[in-house]
Amino acid sequence: MKDATFRKIAEEKGKGTFSFDSFEKEASFKIEFYIGKEALIFMDESFFSEFSVKLSNLHNQKQIEASLSGTMDNGSKIHIDKIILINTAGLKKGKSTPIKFKVFSPIVVCNESLKPTKGKTEIHYYITNFEFIGCEKTIYPRDGWKLDHFSVSFDGYTFNIKQVEKYNEIIKHLKKNKTTSITAEIIVKAELKDKDKLYRIVTDICDILSLATGNSVVPITEEHLSNGKFIWKKTTSMRVEDFRSGDQLVPHLPPEAIREFTIKAYPNYTELKDDLGLNVLINYYLLMKSNPILDVRCLLGFILLECLSNHAQDFYSKKGKPIENSMKKSKIKQLNRILPKSNNLSKKTKDKIIAEFVYQFPSLQDSVKRLMDEFGMKYKKKEADIWKLRKEFIHKGMYPKNTKNHIQVYRNIVHFIDRLVIHILKYDGEFLNVANGYKTEKIKLS
Repeated sequence: MKDATFRKIAEEKGKGTFSFDSFEKEASFKIEFYIGKEALIFMDESFFSEFSVKLSNLHNQKQIEASLSGTMDNGSKIHIDKIILINTAGLKKGKSTPIKFKVFSPIVVCNESLKPTKGKTEIHYYITNFEFIGCEKTIYPRDGWKLDHFSVSFDGYTFNIKQVEKYNEIIKHLKKNKTTSITAEIIVKAELKDKDKLYRIVTDICDILSLATGNSVVPITEEHLSNGKFIWKKTTSMRVEDFRSGDQLVPHLPPEAIREFTIKAYPNYTELKDDLGLNVLINYYLLMKSNPILDVRCLLGFILLECLSNHAQDFYSKKGKPIENSMKKSKIKQLNRILPKSNNLSKKTKDKIIAEFVYQFPSLQDSVKRLMDEFGMKYKKKEADIWKLRKEFIHKGMYPKNTKNHIQVYRNIVHFIDRLVIHILKYDGEFLNVANGYKTEKIKLS
């Protein structure tokens, strides 16, 4: 394996039509697929051709977009909705260099000559950066057996999550080089007409696996097979966060832990994902854990909590049970102490007075406390001190000057977030307490 940051995983050639805003170009092309960054397309064209000159002039004025439809050398059809010109043709040692595009939409490849056989179709989703120990056995004719997968069932489908070939080599490479790669596949037997529904389920599973492992687990490629033969494939060209090891939420051992977490977290995750913005929360969670600067990690932790807080306020308001503003309540009590006992001000008038001087929305602590009460979470000793840090990180972006143990402060914030999310997902299994040396704990849901 190469030690490049972005590893090229495939290369295909073909001929097709590049469609621009007001013109088209028939040309040969080469497409390079990468893990960790967008795919690249190269078009061979003479530096001196009329087309090259026209494209170069346009590129100097604005961003050039196009689509590509064509046939690859293996006979498969390919279509890409959006590619953007990166480099026009150039000259190197007297020879023309290819025109270069970057891909910004899914790459769809299909075998039109083969029709799927009903009841014998499998969909494979190849996912990135998922490190796990299988708890279910696969029998291999030559190599005996391996514990290399586990299965989960959701919405009437069974999903087999399995290590890819040379999994151990890939993980070793990722740990050494801090890059990105496909490490596993999710296999489901289903008809092709269900692919849109299945993709949504798979992305939800990957969100949960991302949270569990602290890594960016993404379904990069979706491939449809019938009787073991290729029918249709879609590759999403995107950037993926680099692999990180040893900072997961769910322990690798026992091997059943990751399956248990996936099964238990899925129902509440899918139910509350939109209401509480849990998918957004996971994105910030991964950014928080991967940032190299501790101050920024803590800031991202509080931004995560602020996002969750605002989603919670909208959620409970729509349910007709808005979160109470504790500051407003305390200021009304303070006003009653200041006013003479003989005052004849109505409650409505007092509320208007307070409204003029007090922030109208619930605080971060109000919203989080409501979630804690709703999902049965209680403060651990010293966790209430976290709120004293909010002002420093949100408004100043840095630790308080008198901080002695910066790493422990960060880990306390992460552990609080971990416990809150675990309670929201109603997971009562084992997890790692980052604030206490990554020791295994088990939450008892009330």
